[in-house]
Amino acid sequence: MVFWNFNNDPIMKKISKLLLCFLILLMAQLSKAQRPDMDTSMVVVSPADPLIVYTGRIDFRNRTAPAFAYSGVSIKLKFTGDAIDMLLQDMAEGDEQRTNYFNVIIDHDAPMVVKVSKKQKIYFLARSLDLREHTIEISKRTESSVGSVILHGFRLRQGHRLLPVTEEIPSRKIEFIGNSLTTGYGNEVAIAAPPAGNPRTGFHSVNENNYTSWGALTARALNAQYMCTAYSGRGMYRNSNGFTNGTLPLVYDYINPDKADALWDHKRYVPEVVVIDLGTNDFAMGAPDSTAFCSTYISFLEKLRTLYPQTKIICVAGNALTDSWPEGEKRWTRFRSYLKSIVKKANEKDTAVYYFELSPQAGPYGEDWHPSNATHQKMSEAIVPVIRSIAGW
Repeated sequence: MVFWNFNNDPIMKKISKLLLCFLILLMAQLSKAQRPDMDTSMVVVSPADPLIVYTGRIDFRNRTAPAFAYSGVSIKLKFTGDAIDMLLQDMAEGDEQRTNYFNVIIDHDAPMVVKVSKKQKIYFLARSLDLREHTIEISKRTESSVGSVILHGFRLRQGHRLLPVTEEIPSRKIEFIGNSLTTGYGNEVAIAAPPAGNPRTGFHSVNENNYTSWGALTARALNAQYMCTAYSGRGMYRNSNGFTNGTLPLVYDYINPDKADALWDHKRYVPEVVVIDLGTNDFAMGAPDSTAFCSTYISFLEKLRTLYPQTKIICVAGNALTDSWPEGEKRWTRFRSYLKSIVKKANEKDTAVYYFELSPQAGPYGEDWHPSNATHQKMSEAIVPVIRSIAGW
């Protein structure tokens, strides 16, 4: 038997070195193929491209890096090719309460959920699509308290392009102004009331989906564009913690409700219908001072009328308050009484302000006794015919 000593054979030494170099090169190429930023077949499309359609409060002071925070912000585009990526910078902290999620809908198919992170900049949204025209919608599931994001554009396959998406955009416009009931807080779970279950879970951003909130459902049922100006815990006169700073009327002019450095241009989106669901948090610490609450609400209605002279405004008695808890406070009855008097007062000068009442919710619940998706569907079904009648849609 002959044993070959490779170490002493110069030819075999050279072959082994070549094999090693080949393996290193192969591994590098494989690693490169797996890195999104090294995919040279994709070219960047600027977020300033006029063919991209944005809906919602977005900070365009830097056209090449628009920033936004509110839930329900939507980005729509049409493109050719078999692939598309999103370039996004996430500003959220990344824990259970502050991780942003997006819905991605391609060709009107079922939404795909995308979790974003500070550590990632490029997101594969689609690969291996048919080589034809496609539409895509990206909508923010999570609210502004979770965190803001900055869009740096998209990437398409070389040789492909964006197309006009205007035929996909409804002409009607609606805005929902509210709190956690409107953001979709905890709506992705369904928890029975005690003793079978306990909805007191705390907030987890993975369970918030504004796309299936009652406002978004209503807009789609009415074939209308949708803007959500809502923030969990905020009220009309005071917030759920009893403080009167940072209420929804006080941040309504901001693009990002947590930043006063940029004001929203209300001319960018003039809704034909505004739905206000505020007041639940005002009652969180007991019934608020009726005069302060009512006067603040009326002032906000007057502000909206100044901004939107032709808009129909619907004031909603939401479904989270009850007369049974806390015992003896009759919060549901008091709130309805306050709101009816507000609308009556407003109607002395403005007949395009309306009162609408939701029935108190029942289980199953989302997180922290909030509406589940099933309840959001019922809420939407209740208000859709009312809006059709008021707006003539």
